[in-house]
Amino acid sequence: MILVLALYSLTAMFYYIPMAALAGLIVHAVANLMTPPSALYVYWRLSPLELLIWVAGVTVALFVGLETSIYTTIALSFALLLVRMARSQGGFLGPVKIHRVMRRMEYEETNSHSSTSELHAKEKEKVVEKVREVYLPLKKKNSPNPKIDVVAPYPGVFIYRFNEALNYVNNAQHMDHVLSYVEAHTRRTSSNDGVPLKVSRIRPLQIPSSF
Repeated sequence: MILVLALYSLTAMFYYIPMAALAGLIVHAVANLMTPPSALYVYWRLSPLELLIWVAGVTVALFVGLETSIYTTIALSFALLLVRMARSQGGFLGPVKIHRVMRRMEYEETNSHSSTSELHAKEKEKVVEKVREVYLPLKKKNSPNPKIDVVAPYPGVFIYRFNEALNYVNNAQHMDHVLSYVEAHTRRTSSNDGVPLKVSRIRPLQIPSSF
């Protein structure tokens, strides 16, 4: 919206900007388009669809025009946002303990045996271990480290995380996902649940006479 406002409302103010300043702004804006292949590979791993939108915007800007490129990227980004909101996939999480080991240097002041009684600092290395609990996805393909075995917290307890905001568009999809997962990992209650076991025969305690 800021770009559209600048194109239609603020272009008259550009008349008073010196040509050298405008040239510097254009060079600075175009320099960001010169992206090395390593950075593009990182973008591809983070979000392939957003990289494709970036490529489409650069291509349209080179062969059609800058204004058309702005409209194209805005429309594609808005469409991608709607698709993510409508088809967002949540995930079930499990607790994992993370151990963080830190080495800390401590200084102790000791009195010397000399007549001046000077204070000397003694260096001592101390290992501090901090443990905290985090929640990671149960599916290994969504986990940051597939080698970690993540298990459910307790039988019958499920932790679900929404990747996008819950709204009326994706409400049905999330409910179907949760219900199918819960039905697959639980069982229906029966009439015997909660009924104590029946004891057919109770034997009295035999106490020896020499006790």
